[in-house]
Amino acid sequence: VTEKLGIDYSSVAKINPGVIYCSVTGFGCDGEFARVPGHDLSIQGAAGILNPGGFAGTPPMPGFQAADYAGATYATMAVLAADIPRLKTGRGR
Repeated sequence: VTEKLGIDYSSVAKINPGVIYCSVTGFGCDGEFARVPGHDLSIQGAAGILNPGGFAGTPPMPGFQAADYAGATYATMAVLAADIPRLKTGRGR
């Protein structure tokens, strides 16, 4: 989708070589689950967190959106890490 819209990294980097580009997906950009919506409940369900005790019936709603916070935290760390070489070279990642 980003390529069709002209906002993929290569297109944006031509306009601004110093751009730091971060994309967060639930299940990756390609592969069997790439098109599965990556919201917190689907991530926790796929990880087995919603049914840790193996009980029957509908699992309770989690009180904490761990997957959302983890994704945001790792994205923030990646962007900050990409800024270090950019400060020296002027080139983004």
